[in-house]
Amino acid sequence: ATSRTKITHPIYSQRSIKSGENAIFAAYDNRGKIQGVALINLKGDIDHAAILDDLVVNPERVKSIGRRTPISGTGTKLVQACAQKILKGNDKKELGTYSLKSAKTFYEKLGFEYDNTEFGGSEAWGMCLNEDKLRSLATRV
Repeated sequence: ATSRTKITHPIYSQRSIKSGENAIFAAYDNRGKIQGVALINLKGDIDHAAILDDLVVNPERVKSIGRRTPISGTGTKLVQACAQKILKGNDKKELGTYSLKSAKTFYEKLGFEYDNTEFGGSEAWGMCLNEDKLRSLATRV
């Protein structure tokens, strides 16, 4: 018998990126080493115009990125890049995500608000940036 992996979020491929369905952002340090990655689904879902599917910003714990000292502000810069992309292209200007308990404070600092949804038995919270907060974040220096 063959086992199959169930895909629970959009597949990020060259086709989906070229068609504008998805976008991938990477943050590099001054030596050209990856410090973080953000993946957004620009088509969104029922609740949100666009979804931040993944944000990886702690490279010293992620073997695929490699062991190196993290740079402060990487996550903020990646979410800002996502906000700028949404403001340029989407008709409905909003960004949603599911935040683990450990990252909830990070998202709140960026302006995300809890949207009364839970995922994974209270392990993650639905959070959202409305258009005003999206614009504020996108222009923050």
